[in-house]
Amino acid sequence: EPGGHGHTAPWWQAPPAELPLAEGASALRDALCEAVALRARPDQVVGADLSGGMDSSSLCFLAAESGASLVTATLHWSAAGNEDREYARYAAERLPGA
Repeated sequence: EPGGHGHTAPWWQAPPAELPLAEGASALRDALCEAVALRARPDQVVGADLSGGMDSSSLCFLAAESGASLVTATLHWSAAGNEDREYARYAAERLPGA
């Protein structure tokens, strides 16, 4: 804003809690697809974290679907019981062109 002040404004709201799970999941996927498609276009190289979690893996697959050239990075934690490395490898093997 003029004068150097800023503010945040929500651009998306979660689906109503009373929606059936399938409808809410579909609305969330549509919002994520739209958001990623605005930022990851076929003529761009997109760098992304691929930790193996559901959030980073989902976003990487959506970026790949958009046609962007995807470059991923994975940090391998050695903590006992941490399975993220295996999930990240599994996802990376299935990401087209990453």
